[in-house]
Amino acid sequence: MGVRRRPQHPWRARARRRVGLLAVTTAVVAFAAATAVLVLVIGPAAARDRSAAITDPATARAAVGVAVALDGLAVAVLGVLALVALVVVATRLDLVRSAEDALLTARGATRGQLARWGAAEGIVTAAVGSAVGTAVAVAVSLPTGPSTGSISSVVTATVCAAVLVGTIVPAAVVGRRRRSTTGIVGQVVAAGVLVAAAVFATWRLFTAGVPIDVVRRTVTVDVVAAAAPVVWIVAGASVVVLLGSVAARVVARSATGWRGLLPALTARRTARTWASSAPGVLVVSIVAATGVFVAGFAATVAEVDDDTARAVVGPDVRVRLDGDAVVGERSPLQRIRLHRPASGSITPVWTDTVGVGSVDVPIVATSAARAAALLPGTGADRLGPAHRSGVPLVPGRRSVSIDVRTTVATFDDVQRPDAVGSVRFAAWVVDDDGVPALVTLTSSADGTGAVAVGGAARLTGTLPSSGSGWRLLAVEPTLTFASRPADTDSTFTSSRLRVAVGATVDGAAGPVSGETTAVDLAPPARIVLGRSPGNGRLPVVLTSTLADRLGVRIGSHLDVTPASTGSPVASTVRAIVASVPGTGSRSAVVTDLSTLVATTIDGGAAPAGSAVPRVGERWITTSDPTSVVESLRTGLSRGSTVTSGAAVRSGPVVATAVAGLATTAALGALLVLLVLAIVGAEPDPARRVLRALGVPARRSAAARGLGSSLPAVLGVLGGTAAGILAVGTTVAPFAVAAVPAARGLVDAAPVAVTPAAFVAPVVLLVVTAVVATVVVVRGRRTEGDS
Repeated sequence: MGVRRRPQHPWRARARRRVGLLAVTTAVVAFAAATAVLVLVIGPAAARDRSAAITDPATARAAVGVAVALDGLAVAVLGVLALVALVVVATRLDLVRSAEDALLTARGATRGQLARWGAAEGIVTAAVGSAVGTAVAVAVSLPTGPSTGSISSVVTATVCAAVLVGTIVPAAVVGRRRRSTTGIVGQVVAAGVLVAAAVFATWRLFTAGVPIDVVRRTVTVDVVAAAAPVVWIVAGASVVVLLGSVAARVVARSATGWRGLLPALTARRTARTWASSAPGVLVVSIVAATGVFVAGFAATVAEVDDDTARAVVGPDVRVRLDGDAVVGERSPLQRIRLHRPASGSITPVWTDTVGVGSVDVPIVATSAARAAALLPGTGADRLGPAHRSGVPLVPGRRSVSIDVRTTVATFDDVQRPDAVGSVRFAAWVVDDDGVPALVTLTSSADGTGAVAVGGAARLTGTLPSSGSGWRLLAVEPTLTFASRPADTDSTFTSSRLRVAVGATVDGAAGPVSGETTAVDLAPPARIVLGRSPGNGRLPVVLTSTLADRLGVRIGSHLDVTPASTGSPVASTVRAIVASVPGTGSRSAVVTDLSTLVATTIDGGAAPAGSAVPRVGERWITTSDPTSVVESLRTGLSRGSTVTSGAAVRSGPVVATAVAGLATTAALGALLVLLVLAIVGAEPDPARRVLRALGVPARRSAAARGLGSSLPAVLGVLGGTAAGILAVGTTVAPFAVAAVPAARGLVDAAPVAVTPAAFVAPVVLLVVTAVVATVVVVRGRRTEGDS
């Protein structure tokens, strides 16, 4: 004989289920409270810590403001998810204790009393759950160093909100007994109100331009505009529930005419039980939409970050070398080197502001050979001259030797040997990147570079160190007189003393000579050697905004006047492009550095003797900008600056808020599992009928699993669409708000479809499949069919 067991009262099993559901309620409150505290405490603290890497204070404050606002949105979504989950658990709990409530009602208890008892039960579970959750969150967040005041305020608000929800939800469920159907009119009203609120919040968002604005040191948040994403997510989920309810009514009426008992019964049963599935669909839709929104927001901010860094900074690392604006004999040619592992390529770049017409715009000039990689899409690689200017010097030599000669001074074409003076010479050289240098020429005989008027000499100059070859563009003579005849005094006559000078250099291809006339008390007249780079006009590329503003097109002629030299340079428009990296403006000019230097020196595009701009920047392309910045800051001269994209990037700061939203979505996936499990655990009244009709338990259980998963799949699809809609309508202003430098400079386009956007929907489909599998297995075991 087997062991005889004492029969248990059926209410004991109900008590166990009731205690289990109360424990689930406590766990939901605890997880939600802990997540809310962590997001609201650790999130802002981490955002402020990461903002220290941003050199622009306005960008740092804006990034922190956006991160804090998104943390608030994460908590709002979490609150909605937790509320729906608590309603589902409370509804199930109400079903379990319905027999007890019926007995109490028969003994004279009123519905109000039952509601108060349910509220008291909810207060206890909410208080315990919130206390446990906040205690865990505080223990985790204290090592991060947030202020005690912020923690206490967040904990107090979280506990109060949890207790309030825990009081209202059970009382409302008990006061409004479970019904088999839900009025579609209420769903239409709720969906309509939420959609209208989302449209209004979006209108406010685009009217304000950005939801978070920074004016000096004050961060202003437009609460209505900032709430637009979460309103769209909830509104989209409510629309999915409404569409499912309408579809359920249609299916319930048409399923009677379907062929096959089991398909028709499954469709009709799923449609008629839509009211019990609606909370699960709502949770699934919100979680899916949140996951899609998180991925879209992260991708959009990353794109705006990259575009802004490219527009403002330009390269991976940008070095501004201290020095004069123009090249002189004492202007050092500064070189920088990269040390392993911080490797990369260094490109000399000249930047300045030029006057074009009535506007001042930035200009960028670099070697045409490197422009394609450094300034992609600007057409600067097509600006290079047809041939190299100047005289190529012998490779490998560290000095240049030039034979110079002068004639006796003349005045009104009459020789004046009584005019005693001398001529000093300097050589204009340029390297392969177009960087110019002015080399002082001296004589090895006396150590000076002064050549008496009427004399000749061989002068030598030391070339700057360079990793490339040098070309000699011109020799610049400077004429001075120790004594002038009285009749040549400029006070009494407009004529000037003149000296014919010549120079010959042995280049790599042979000797090259040139001549000019030096005029007393006049700017130096340069002896141009070798070929000229072009036709006398500097080829330039304009942005479309500048071209429209000036009313010019390709082939138009215009003058550009650099602020550093003040000399107008005749130019011609070769191309019109959308933007120019590194200028920080929609209106900008690009040109070839070597052509600019050559035409300025030889007087082809600029007035003779014009000052030559100094190339004071180095643009570095590297895969490790952080290491490059750290290595250069200790080796540069005082006054030089090193900038990288991190100076304007807010992505690392906003990533803290993205982590908070992702955590909310992850917790939402757990709540989805909970809600679907509770809904799937409801008894199947059609099981015995199907068994009596001869339907195998295997097929019956499979139909039950399919019916329980279809609403969730609808929620995943609808939530994904709602998330894409939220990204398309709200993300761009948030991205621009997070990167203030992008405002008016970068066109922020929402990036809604990315591989990361499908992570949350796929996870939810897997959760749905797991729950459906459990329902199928459980149904087969219940029937005893293997």
